[in-house]
Amino acid sequence: MAFFVEDAVDALELQAFYARYEGDGRRRQPFEPAMLVKVLIYGLRGGVFSSRQIARRFGRGCGVPGYWRRGNFPAHRTIREFRQLHQTEFAALFVARWCSWRREAGW
Repeated sequence: MAFFVEDAVDALELQAFYARYEGDGRRRQPFEPAMLVKVLIYGLRGGVFSSRQIARRFGRGCGVPGYWRRGNFPAHRTIREFRQLHQTEFAALFVARWCSWRREAGW
C-alpha cells in the first residue's frame, strides 16, 4: 500500500504545497512537502489521524518503504504543523482529485 500511495501522490499536482516555502531564496521546510503529503495520506489511509500515532507507526517501520525509515522521519510536531499550515491545500487537492475521478468515470 505504501508504494501505491507513493505513486499516487507523485502523480498529483503539489505546487500549492511548495508555493508557501518559495520567495526568500532559501528552503525553509526541513522535509520535502511531497514526503509529508505521502506520510499524511498513508497514515489517514490506515485510519490513523493523530500526528503522534503517525510518527510512532513510521518510527517502528510498520510496512513503510525503507527510505522512510532511514532515520530521516519527521517528528509528530512537524507532521501536525504541516497539516495545520496546509489545510486549505489538502482540501483543494482532494476536491480536485475527486472531481477528476468522477469525470473520468462519466458521472
